[in-house]
Amino acid sequence: MKKETSQAAEPVAITEQVLYQSIECALLEGRLPAGTPLRERHLAESFEVTRGMVRKVLIRLGQDGKLDVQPNRGAFVPTPTPAQVVDAYQARVALECGALMELSARITPAQLQQLQEMVRHEHSAAASGQARQHSVRMAGNFHTAVVEILGSPTLLAMCRQLIARTQMYVALYEPQSASECAPQEHAQVLQALEKRDAQGAAQAMKAHLLLVQNRVLQRMQPRPCAPVADILKSIIQGH
Repeated sequence: MKKETSQAAEPVAITEQVLYQSIECALLEGRLPAGTPLRERHLAESFEVTRGMVRKVLIRLGQDGKLDVQPNRGAFVPTPTPAQVVDAYQARVALECGALMELSARITPAQLQQLQEMVRHEHSAAASGQARQHSVRMAGNFHTAVVEILGSPTLLAMCRQLIARTQMYVALYEPQSASECAPQEHAQVLQALEKRDAQGAAQAMKAHLLLVQNRVLQRMQPRPCAPVADILKSIIQGH
C-alpha cells in the first residue's frame, strides 16, 4: 500500500498588507485585550520584517481608529473609560438619528433594497456562525451605508471615525452572543424607513445604539492576553 505523506502548508509571505490584516483581524475578533502594547521591535523580529514596515502598519491602524498610537510610547489597543464609551455612542446617536430624519424623506427604493440586502447578509452570517470579525465589520458597514446615502462627505467622515472607534469597543467588550442582536435591530430601523417614518427610524436607531453601548459597559473589565506574535501567526496561518 502506498504510504500517504502530508505536505506542510506553504508559508505566507509577510507583506505590509498581510501584517495589517492579521492585526486588524485580531482586534475585531477581540483577541487582543484593551491596553495590549504592540511593540514595533518585537513584531519586526517575530515576523522577520523591517521595523519600518511594522511602523507603517501601526500608524495605519491608528489612523483607522483601531489603535492608540502615542508619540515616544508606541501603539496600544484602546483602553476606553466608561465616559468615553458613552460620549462616542451619544455622538453617534446625534449624527445617525439626524441622518435618518433627513433620509426617510428621500431614500429611494434601490437604496432601501441595498440596506435590506446588507441586513440579510448579517442574518446569514449570524446563522452560519461566521467569525466575530465578520459580524463586527458588517454591522459597521450597515451604519456607514445609512450615512453615505445622504451624500455628505463631511458627515460621512465624522461617522466613519466614530464607527471605527466603537467597533473596537464592541470587539473588546460586547459578548459574542450579542452579534445576533444587530441584524434584528437594524431590521427595525429599515422597517420604519420603509414606511417613511422618520421619527420611528430615529427612535429605532437610538434604541439600538444605546443597547450596544450598555452591552459594552456591562463587560468592561481587564482580561489576560496571550503573546501578540503568537496570536497574529495563528491568524496568518488560518487557525
